[in-house]
Amino acid sequence: MTQRPLKAISFLGFNKRGYQETTYVNPVQLGEFKTKFVQEALVEFYQPDTLHVLLTKTAETGISDDEMEAKSRITMATLLKNQNI
Repeated sequence: MTQRPLKAISFLGFNKRGYQETTYVNPVQLGEFKTKFVQEALVEFYQPDTLHVLLTKTAETGISDDEMEAKSRITMATLLKNQNI
């Protein structure tokens, strides 16, 4: 029987303070891996053929929802001012 490729799916959100290094323990074999991201530990422990990491919009842009909303308000105010509305 042919083994199917191992695929892993994970999520990454936004952390204003950044991520801290953590020691992850392999639940299948003896071993540890230190990293800031659990995704790296998953790859180290399970060696998937593919890893898909889904990001929140904030994680993708590095801009929090509050900052995005404030920028949006400033942009709208500037547009209205420039249009003399």
